[in-house]
Amino acid sequence: MKTNLVRKVSSRSAFALFLLAAASAVLDWKRFPPAILLGGIVSILHFKGISVTVDTIVKGVKSKWILWFFSMLRLMAVAVILFLLVKTVGIDPLGLLAGLITVHAFILVEGWLDAKKQ
Repeated sequence: MKTNLVRKVSSRSAFALFLLAAASAVLDWKRFPPAILLGGIVSILHFKGISVTVDTIVKGVKSKWILWFFSMLRLMAVAVILFLLVKTVGIDPLGLLAGLITVHAFILVEGWLDAKKQ
């Protein structure tokens, strides 16, 4: 059941990200659309990582400290990636934020619809 939700969120948010990036090409062709796509990709990958962590906890892993450590490591990696994208590559921070918000909105909506079905 969980993998269907992750697939649904990933595919629908990826489609929305491409539409949003295409529509935003009118504003700033060089910086804004790639920022939306990169922010969305980072958010989707982070969501999939969280999903794996939750599955591992539900299956009954012995050491929750190891999972906590890798969760914090993943969160720090996301922060470093976003920081490097903004500082070195010159990606627009508002575009990154738009991509992150788009994916998180799909996570909330699809999760709510899935919970409503059950």
